[in-house]
Amino acid sequence: MKKRFLLFITVLLLMSIFSPFKANAANSIGWTKRADLPEERINAGVGVVDGKIYVFGGASEKNKLNNQTFMYDPKKDVWEEKASMPRYRTGGTYATVGKKIYLIGGINEDTKVAYNTIDIYDAELDQWAEEPIQIPRDPVFSTYSKGTLYAVEVNENIYIVSSKNSYKNNVYQYNTNSGEWKSLNSSGLPSRNGRAISAIDGKIYVAGGENSIGHSRERSLFQYDISTDKWSKLKDSDLTSYSFEPAYETYNGKFFVIGGQRTGDYSSEILNKVQIFNPEDGQFKNSAYDLPEGRVSAVAAIVDDQLYVIGGRNYSYYMGNFSAKSDYKSVISIPLSDLQIIEDEAKPGDGSTEEPKDQDGTKPGDGSMEEPKDQDGTKPGDGSSEEPKDQDGTKPGDGSMEEPKDQDGTKPGDGSMEEPKDQDGTKPGDGSTEEPKDQDGTKPGEETAKGILSITMINGLQKDYLLSMKEINDFLNWYKERSFGIGMNFYEINNEHNKGPFTSKKDYVVYQNILIFDIKQY
Repeated sequence: MKKRFLLFITVLLLMSIFSPFKANAANSIGWTKRADLPEERINAGVGVVDGKIYVFGGASEKNKLNNQTFMYDPKKDVWEEKASMPRYRTGGTYATVGKKIYLIGGINEDTKVAYNTIDIYDAELDQWAEEPIQIPRDPVFSTYSKGTLYAVEVNENIYIVSSKNSYKNNVYQYNTNSGEWKSLNSSGLPSRNGRAISAIDGKIYVAGGENSIGHSRERSLFQYDISTDKWSKLKDSDLTSYSFEPAYETYNGKFFVIGGQRTGDYSSEILNKVQIFNPEDGQFKNSAYDLPEGRVSAVAAIVDDQLYVIGGRNYSYYMGNFSAKSDYKSVISIPLSDLQIIEDEAKPGDGSTEEPKDQDGTKPGDGSMEEPKDQDGTKPGDGSSEEPKDQDGTKPGDGSMEEPKDQDGTKPGDGSMEEPKDQDGTKPGDGSTEEPKDQDGTKPGEETAKGILSITMINGLQKDYLLSMKEINDFLNWYKERSFGIGMNFYEINNEHNKGPFTSKKDYVVYQNILIFDIKQY
């Protein structure tokens, strides 16, 4: 009697897909899945102290605001909870100075307005300052909104860029040693929500975002010169794509803008691009390594030359909405030595996609004409003559004789006997029998291991497929590779068991539409 049970090897494969890899990340290529967050988070705060990553507050599926502090140890690939924030914060900003992390602004759920305070976390002591720091003015919208406050640290000073409303910005400098505030010039900087910020060599860069009124988008890059207190719009330095609420980081003098969604609308495209700005050439370029899937409202951190992308959501939604789903706690990392490789530097076989080319190396349909060539590579009618050749490559009548050969390559009558062979290479009558095989490699009449692959899509639709275990393993291998950005975005399933009156039926499953799947073997 056949019993239904979960296949052990399948469980192992699934564990390899969904469990964090323990391999030395510095030697890995591309993205690596890490231990999931303890709870889903969007619009959280983040900081790094002594090689540990700290994630603060943010929104979850149950709560628009949270006050938990989670610490991640990249060496152990383990999360643990630390002292909670004095206040619930979502959608604020953050900066790290020494061993202290500053959590700035954020939304107050009770009053529906933004905090104008800063809470300070001492990572070494796992303690919060008793009293918050007061920001001189209301730093963000007076209505219930988010994503309008950004900060960066330069020489123990925190620079805060705030969109106070749809047409005005406030820019502040806070000296963490003296506690003094300074209001800075904000003219020349348009008001946008959902930006990214970076500081490189005494300059502050602001990119991306969208206006909450009119939804005007921004691809331009704006630069603030700390020495002159002036903003300027950089020429020919646009983002490669519009990006709203991306994650961002700075490394080795480069500005990384990671994912986001194209606009602040629920139907917007989620981006899986990593856009890199290098001040040396003044341009944004795409990394050769896309995110395994697009994500928005995540945070990023760097430890030991590895970039970590933490949380967020993998679907688009309206600007100002804290929508999150409890099944998305994703954390991934990549060596920055890989991520810094840009698209036009990538080589075939390194994980990037090589565009198809014609025989002459041109792209199909690019307007160039591939000229026909004879068998010897010359052009027809160019004056060169392609001389005919015998089967052995010699010219007819050149004195060389092409000797006939038997099927096994021996000459007729040389004493060697070409023994007939069956299709499987065995000799007739030697006792071995060539057994016929079906298409899946099994013998006719031999029972093939089969299973049911059940796939649940993000829209709730469930599809069940009766497949051989070889077909199921092929699907698992595709899913695993696709989770790291390798291979096709869809998978073709031969649904022969439910083809009805048709000669064949194939289903095409799109990777990002898969919510969950399970496998049962007969």
